Amino acid sequence: MNSSIENPEKYIELFVLLNQDYIFAYIQSEILPKCENMRPIFYMGWKTFIHLFNQARCMQLPIKETYNIITRSITIYIEYVEQSIKSDSEYDNNAIDFGKIYTFIHKKAFDDQSSVALIQSTEVDISRIIKITNTILLWSNEIFTLENRLSINN
Repeated sequence: MNSSIENPEKYIELFVLLNQDYIFAYIQSEILPKCENMRPIFYMGWKTFIHLFNQARCMQLPIKETYNIITRSITIYIEYVEQSIKSDSEYDNNAIDFGKIYTFIHKKAFDDQSSVALIQSTEVDISRIIKITNTILLWSNEIFTLENRLSINN
């Protein structure tokens, strides 16, 4: 990736856009916002998409490809958890196997790219924006609704 073409500011904008997309997609679900374990399910999905975003960055994937991978992973996560809740096969009102979900999403989102060697990232901008977002959105705060978080993010 040529950093003169795709600079760090573009990735920060992309991260903010993807964060908005995730919150909006979660809100649009007919099942997840009403789920008994809504907060941990929401948070684990968010952490999954952040991890995949960081992995795409470490792999130095172009912005468009990173966007496609993360939006695909968001869709896969929401559909997978919804199906788990509907079928009750993996969902017992207390636990969802997030490790299994992450592995499934990773395989689907990255296709064959998971075999690409990761390059250690020297950029700190993305980790800073993640820390800022995590602080601003106060994930442990039970007073904020998903709509509040979307509003803050916007």
